[in-house]
Amino acid sequence: MVLSLAINITPPSFSTSTYWLLHGILFIMSCVVIYLLGKNLFINTINSIKQCSIKIETLFAITSCGAMLGSIISTITGDTAIYYEVVAIVLIVYSIGKNINENSFFKIIFEIQKTKENFSTTTIQQFSGKKEKIPIKNLSYNDIILIYPGEPIAIDGIITEGIGYIYETIINGKVEPVKKKTGDIIYAGSYSIDATFKVQLISLSHKRYLDFILKTIESAPLSSESILQKQANQIIKFFVPVIIITALCTFLYWSFYVKWTSALFNSMAVILVACPCSLGLATPFAIWNGLWHFSSFGLIARTGRFIDVLASVNVIIFDKTGTLSLEKLKVIQFVLLPSFEKKRDYIIHVIHSLEEGSYHPVARALLSLELKENISSPFTLKKLYTIPGKGIVALIKNHQTFVLYKIYLGDFSLFSKKIQKKFMKIDKSFLNIKKKIIFLSINKKPAAYFVLNEEFRAEIPAVISQIKKLDIKLFILTGDTSVVNFTSINNANFYQGITPHEKVKFIYKNINTNNTVLFVGDGLNDAPALAVAQASIAMSNGPALISSTAMATLKKEESLCAIPQAISISRKIRKCIIKNLIFAIIYNCIGMSFAATGILHPIVAALLMVLSSATVLIHAGWSVK
Repeated sequence: MVLSLAINITPPSFSTSTYWLLHGILFIMSCVVIYLLGKNLFINTINSIKQCSIKIETLFAITSCGAMLGSIISTITGDTAIYYEVVAIVLIVYSIGKNINENSFFKIIFEIQKTKENFSTTTIQQFSGKKEKIPIKNLSYNDIILIYPGEPIAIDGIITEGIGYIYETIINGKVEPVKKKTGDIIYAGSYSIDATFKVQLISLSHKRYLDFILKTIESAPLSSESILQKQANQIIKFFVPVIIITALCTFLYWSFYVKWTSALFNSMAVILVACPCSLGLATPFAIWNGLWHFSSFGLIARTGRFIDVLASVNVIIFDKTGTLSLEKLKVIQFVLLPSFEKKRDYIIHVIHSLEEGSYHPVARALLSLELKENISSPFTLKKLYTIPGKGIVALIKNHQTFVLYKIYLGDFSLFSKKIQKKFMKIDKSFLNIKKKIIFLSINKKPAAYFVLNEEFRAEIPAVISQIKKLDIKLFILTGDTSVVNFTSINNANFYQGITPHEKVKFIYKNINTNNTVLFVGDGLNDAPALAVAQASIAMSNGPALISSTAMATLKKEESLCAIPQAISISRKIRKCIIKNLIFAIIYNCIGMSFAATGILHPIVAALLMVLSSATVLIHAGWSVK
């Protein structure tokens, strides 16, 4: 661009060594760009012409050819300006857009394959007692499958032996682990936390819930053409032939009155002034500007299609757990029983002596309890036993009084019937609480209980208010079946116990009633919904596959207020693009009329082309303000 501008402003004398050197360098540069970036473009253009179809590739190809041909003629004759840089600009714009789409697609394929590999093998116990890890495709219904603590669960099956906690995000999306025992069903995509299970297979390879999720992602139209681009292509299909016919007619007309080179320059002026830069850039530059603006408040989009779909959204569906709520559990109620009413810090010190260093979600929630006085703990942990699926039993020592205490901490089922009766005799109110409760006894005396729940994002009321102002319906779908005290969702339809398959059906139901759906989620169980919704946003705290499936990712630390902001901006961008397309058509039609009459010199035509493109870019910049 710099070299072309210098030559056009202060051209060297024609046919001098300097002239041929500079023009030769520009010609070679353009040929290199055409070879590296234009090969597929021209192949696609030729194929579309054979099929009697004019696509956006045709627009870029004609622009490149026109600029290259005009520049070569100018170089040979020395009569007018050169436009080699236009060749590079057009091909770079085309290549960037093409590669973004292809890279996004390949990333999704990679993450799907990676997930398949993570859950592709499992351990079986042979009749001889020997344990062997084998691919799931080699399993039979007679195999005894073993799942060890910390291992991924690669099969759908029924537990025949064992009790403990697993992360079952594939089904319910819960933050806290789910307790599983003999007779319960477990699903591929989950993880065992603290127990060893023996499992009987119920679904063979490729028929798991996990396979349903991955198949849904693979078959979803992730790379389909955007609405706004379709509109632009429809205009292009009409406009490009008009340019070609007008240029051809201009050449034929002027050939009868002036020498053929002058006629060629007039026809080139038609192509240059109507160069599809302004028309072709009206959509992508407005979208790129919007994507850049989104990134400023933490919303990172993978494709420009996200903006034009977001502009049409009239239904938003949120996942609850991990999306509207934070990843961690929170103690929402801390009840001290009569014998320990004045020993709050004492109880917290006991908790810290047991749970310090544990990464279990319940432990992290209990450790968040703060002391009223900053006094070091008098307790030392002597022994600790984990009872899978129930809790812990420990022996702690007061290193000041040398007294030993036996501690039980966990679910109600951890305690003997005698201790359970003591709890109920002292306080029966916990029987009506439909949330996770952790009980504590010290030396067989009921000491306290803790009610745990998810911690919700502080900005949710503001987000709901902004969504309501945009006249958008709001739904919340969650796999969680517990009763949630979530008063901030007073303008949303709330559905619980929803499986991944039901989420997909719900989205399709809305799509089939002519709604445009935005789905926002974070877990593996949300992947099918993210894939089938017209617009989708994943929270960045989720697995890599989720970020690859969704059209955009919201940074973990950013506010959900970015979502209504993005919708508002997208609507402005859509209006901007429509205005830009109308402006480009009118501007180019007027320019072509002047060029066809021989009034415009090719240099003036090129300047007008730059002016129209600059106008489009400036307008695109204003659209997000």
